[in-house]
Amino acid sequence: MQQKQISIPEALKLAKKLLANNQIGKAAQILGEVTQRQPSLVEAQQLYATALMQIDRAEDAEPALRRALNAAPDHVGLLNTLGLCLVLLGRLDEARDLLQRVETLVPSNPLVHRNLGLLHYYGHDYEDAEKAFRRTLRLEAGFVSALHNLGNVLEATARFDEAIEIYDRALRHAPKDPEMRFDRGLCYLRARDYERGFADYEARLNRRDQRARHQRFKPPLWDGGDFAGKTLIVYGEQGFGDIIQCARYLPGIKERGGTIIFYAPQQIKRLLETVAGVDRVVTPDEEMPAADLKVPVFSLPGLFETRWPDIPAKVPYVSAAPRDTSPLDGDGLKVGLVWAGSKIFKGDYTRSMRLEYLAPLLDVPGVSYFNLQFGESTAGFDDRIHDLGDETLGDFYQTGGIIEQLDLLISVDTVTVHLAGALDRPVWAMLAYACDWRWGADGDRSPWYPSVRLYRQPEPKQWDAVVARIADDLTALATERATS
Repeated sequence: MQQKQISIPEALKLAKKLLANNQIGKAAQILGEVTQRQPSLVEAQQLYATALMQIDRAEDAEPALRRALNAAPDHVGLLNTLGLCLVLLGRLDEARDLLQRVETLVPSNPLVHRNLGLLHYYGHDYEDAEKAFRRTLRLEAGFVSALHNLGNVLEATARFDEAIEIYDRALRHAPKDPEMRFDRGLCYLRARDYERGFADYEARLNRRDQRARHQRFKPPLWDGGDFAGKTLIVYGEQGFGDIIQCARYLPGIKERGGTIIFYAPQQIKRLLETVAGVDRVVTPDEEMPAADLKVPVFSLPGLFETRWPDIPAKVPYVSAAPRDTSPLDGDGLKVGLVWAGSKIFKGDYTRSMRLEYLAPLLDVPGVSYFNLQFGESTAGFDDRIHDLGDETLGDFYQTGGIIEQLDLLISVDTVTVHLAGALDRPVWAMLAYACDWRWGADGDRSPWYPSVRLYRQPEPKQWDAVVARIADDLTALATERATS
């Protein structure tokens, strides 16, 4: 018997309830059906687009908003939401024009100023972002999203005490919000307060985009205690770099118990098989073995009570393919280059650069360069950078064998830095102004990887200054090598 279709008002009421309960995916499904049944219903189109943006589908939200604007071209709420959508899509110039237009129409609307703050934040204009978020809060003191984003701006500019105060204020309004607690944890970690930071970092397990991943593994969470006679599944949860960074804890886990199975993608399987303490590495295309306990890799620093700067850093703790597997041919210093991370990572736009930024390095005499950038060509620089091919770089065990032959790796903050650091090979890491927490907010060394030297942007987006410093240091290193 066919189920009776609920009315559009009932469907809207249900979708709003789901949105209020943070069940965004289900709400988006219902709202999508409503917009198909009644495309001219502006409220449904706007709610649908908002839900899509919350589940990282801004590219699908834009057409929904434009359909609604065809029916109501002067609808301020739709125009404002489209402005936010364009921000999330990275089309900042279009977003600026639209949001400034909306601001002239409704100058006292807090949501408009919140969206302008996000526009400035995504453009690394932290001063104007802070002004916009504070303007929002003058209009609506309890606007949780504005508080949250103001905290993010203060954290990005290393004003950690102020940021924590704002996050605390936001959490008083929304004490169960995992996104807020997670971001406060990142702030504590970047400020090197690892005790509070790793405690808050556990909120990631309940984040909307992470929850299903963790629930896929059915055993209970390991609490760090003895598990002799039992089997523990350790699994990757975010990027490859996180897996490599936390692989240092595997020998310590082995001291507390029985069998350790690491669940990870195929590209990193052979590398993980070289880590002490791992009994077996299982990939997604293999049958999941039975286990008694589970632990995501980035719960390990907290379980082992890691504190700055006393970090387990007995390197190397991974091994790579033998050097003669893919021998490198070149004169002088052999230097690997990586200029971009994975575009899947939300913050990639801050840490990555175009290859053209590295052009000054290519003029340094006495250096042979090798492309370790997976999936990126060296078009325009083919005669100055040796291309190793994706077939060589598609497996981290094999890539590690290349790194072992280099005199130096120069890279933005991506997995290759972690791989070289875990192998205890020399790395010069190029960091964005508001860099990842693991590198802290200052200093040119990190206790996570003794062989890594840090080069930081002095201001947002200033890669030229970073590359200029590296060019000077590389010239000195090549000269020293040539005369020794």
